[in-house]
Amino acid sequence: MIETAPDLESRVEQSLLRVFRDAFPRVQVQSYSDPAESSGPGIGIKVETGAENPQGTNIFDVTIEIESRNLNAEQRQLLVQMIGNSKRAQETLTINSSRQFIFPQGQPIEITGAPRTVENETERIVTYEISASIQPI
Repeated sequence: MIETAPDLESRVEQSLLRVFRDAFPRVQVQSYSDPAESSGPGIGIKVETGAENPQGTNIFDVTIEIESRNLNAEQRQLLVQMIGNSKRAQETLTINSSRQFIFPQGQPIEITGAPRTVENETERIVTYEISASIQPI
């Protein structure tokens, strides 16, 4: 059965939400598709699926955005340990995929950016964008 892009997005997002909620019990972790107002520490996760690549393989290009705000130093360090580079991101995603998806052998995963921006004096916002090839199981 060929996976549809929205189904894969949901599966990847739900897996990541579980992982981050377990790792950050005192931080509000939410999907960008289910926004909530919060001024405290938070992590937002958004998953977008691109086209099947190559066609007919059931392998999809996926972009994962993880945005954190107001994390303390210890929480920021944990986030870096989980997704701070391509190897760590792949390990975190693979180990915690709950058998919902896999990274096809030889397929890349890369961190495309980790820009830091400051919106005001109290908020620290760090955004990671991860590009990956994912295949549903």
